This record gives sequence, C-alpha cells and structure tokens, in this order.
Amino acid sequence: MPSFVITMFFDVGSRQTLPGRDVIAKWWGPGHQFSYCDDRGLTLIVEVVAPDQGCAFDEALSRAEALWGQLTDTALAAPSTVRVQKLSPQEKVISGPVGRGPDRIFAEAAAGRAARLKAAVAALSDLQAGVTALP
Repeated sequence: MPSFVITMFFDVGSRQTLPGRDVIAKWWGPGHQFSYCDDRGLTLIVEVVAPDQGCAFDEALSRAEALWGQLTDTALAAPSTVRVQKLSPQEKVISGPVGRGPDRIFAEAAAGRAARLKAAVAALSDLQAGVTALP
C-alpha cells in the first residue's frame, strides 16, 4: 500500500493547549514526523499507509481527534488547512549499473527524508509568517 504524508493545521485558539514541539509524538507512535502547538494552533505532520488519499486523511484526522481529546479533554476543531502528499516508493535494488550501489541508495533515502523535513519547516514558516503582532 502507498504511504502518504499528511500536514494539518488546527485552530485551537485560547482553549487548553499543550505548548511546545512534538507535543503528541510519544502518543502517536510510528509515523509521527512533526507536531507543534502554541496558543494559536496545532500543526501536525504524519505519515500514514493507506489505499488512497481519502483513507489516509480519514485515518490521520480520526487519530488526531482521538489523541487531542485524551490529552486535553476538549474536541479538536476541523483542520483549517490540509495537505496530502503521496510518497514515491524507495528503490530497494542494491546491485545494478555503476552508480547504483548501496551508497547511492542510502543517499537517496537521506535526500527523501531531508525533503520531507524541508516541507515541514516550510509549512511551519508559512504559519509563522501569517501571524501578525497584536497591538
């Protein structure tokens, strides 16, 4: 089954929050890539294995709502922004033509992880850029 990276932002306003970075990482388990919460919102980036984008989104959303409810005793509002990206499968061939050895495969895997981390940082920067100082 394909893997999807889902990025969601939830407005939490002044309700009870869990401030900080990776606030639900230990409760989410495998697939959690990044989470950040402040008095404005919760940003969540997770990887989900599902048959299609709709199922991946439903699984991530229901899990986020359940965890938030357990941690804060409040309901999580619908996400104000959502991004679903299908991950391309990694090539698992170790031998082959010149330049396709184990070092190249490890470099490609590292580049894929770096690209996902850059996307998470860009999403967080976009969120922070949208915040204006209150008078």
